[in-house]
This record gives sequence, C-alpha cells and structure tokens, in this order.
Amino acid sequence: MKKILMVLSIILVSTAFCFKVGFIYISPIEDCGWSYAHEFGRQYIETMIRDIETEYYENVSGEKSAEKLRKLAENGCDLIFATSYDYMDSVFEVAAEYPDV
Repeated sequence: MKKILMVLSIILVSTAFCFKVGFIYISPIEDCGWSYAHEFGRQYIETMIRDIETEYYENVSGEKSAEKLRKLAENGCDLIFATSYDYMDSVFEVAAEYPDV
C-alpha cells in the first residue's frame, strides 16, 4: 500500500493536473468486509494525497460492472480499481474501449 501511495504521489507531484481514481465494489460499504476495506483505502488516499479525486459505485453485480466501468472512464478516471473477480470479463472488455485508463 505504501509503495502504491508513493508512486501515486510522485506522479501527482510531477504533473499539474488532478488525478482521478474510480472504484467499483461488489457489496455495500456498510457490510464492513471486502468493500469496506477498499472504501477505507479510497478515503485514505483522498485525504492524504493532494490533487486527487475519487469516484465509486457500491453494490455492483458482475452483470452491471461493464456499465459502471464505462461510466467511470467517461467521467474522466485515470485509474480504475475493479475490486472483484466477478468484474474480470467486463474489465477486459472496457479496457479495450478505453486504452488510456
């Protein structure tokens, strides 16, 4: 985690734009499990790294994941974390459509 934050910090320091990160979660954040842990990390980087913006969708089924991934890409996300194996096929599909994300 610290290495990822260091890399993101270096990228952000060397550029003059806001870096946008998207997340999609398989379950509600309030479940205090897998999605909650990712949400805690999202909040942490938003608090600790200046010039970073985040966006997320929670409780996203595998069937709806491509739609949400596209929406995050269209909303300007530079990096997207798809936090479930259920999203794998959708990630490959959408990554081909948005190669710069």
